[in-house]
Formats: sequence, structure tokens, C-alpha cells
Amino acid sequence: MTEFSSPPMVVTLGSVTAGLAILVVMLIRWWTRDGRRAKALLPYLFSTLYGMLLVLTGGGLLGGAAGWALWGTTETGDAALEHGTGSESPVVTRQYADALTPGGSMVVILCTVALVALLVWGRRPWAHIVLGLLTGISLGLADSIAGWTAVALAPAANGVGDALGGLL
Repeated sequence: MTEFSSPPMVVTLGSVTAGLAILVVMLIRWWTRDGRRAKALLPYLFSTLYGMLLVLTGGGLLGGAAGWALWGTTETGDAALEHGTGSESPVVTRQYADALTPGGSMVVILCTVALVALLVWGRRPWAHIVLGLLTGISLGLADSIAGWTAVALAPAANGVGDALGGLL
């Protein structure tokens, strides 16, 4: 069996800039076009949290895809900072990342199924979900306030997955 390789999981200030830029765009859209209804933000928020979990996976197809998405947002954000403002884009990757247990990985698979179902049967969540995924992947490993959300997500996913799977 061949391993699906992905770029190294390195977060720069450009990654954080790209993730926060998407967040700003989605909040402005929600404020101006979606009637400020909390329900309108749910697909975006769910997929952002899911993206944070994806970037914590140990590998496989989902982890590899998250790695490539992180590479894309990193390159985009780095280019914006370097060419747009003349600034550098230092590495801001968290020194440690909580690993997912097999139970936590099961939660990622269940979230993947829910996301696909939402894409298939949802009204118009495509842009919300894709942008949410990119936001979560961009911010999940960052050593920032946004990145620390992933620190709380990993143990929660592990606890739920271990309990559901009978691994406790």
C-alpha cells in the first residue's frame, strides 16, 4: 500500500492571515446578506471546526488533503504579506499538536460523512463549507488564539470517539 504524501504541516503568518481573511469575509457576508441569523453561520462554523480536526489527523487521504490545503493557504497568505505589504511571514506553528486517538479518528470519519451529507442535501452550503474548511485548516496548527481552539477539539473528539467506540 502506498502512502499519500502531503507537504509538511507548517503554519506561517501567511496561513493565519489567509484563514482570518476568509473569516472576515464570511462574517461580513453574514452581517450584510444572511440577515444575521445564527442558523446561516452553522455550515461555516461546523466545517471550520472540522477543518481544525482534519489538520490534526496523522495522515491518510484526509490528512494529506488537509496538508495540501494548508500549503495552498500558506502560499497565498505569504504572497499577500510579502508582495502586498513587504512584510515577512514567520513560522507560527504550535510547538506541539494533540494527536487523535483511533476513537478521535472515528469522529473525523463521522464528521466527514455528515459534511458530505450536508453537501448533498443542503440548500446552498458549498461556499460556506469550503471556506470553513480552509479557515479551520489554516488556523488549526497556529500558535494563536484561533489555533488553540484545536487544542480543545482534539481531546473532545478523542473522548467522544473513545466512548462511542468502546475504547475506554
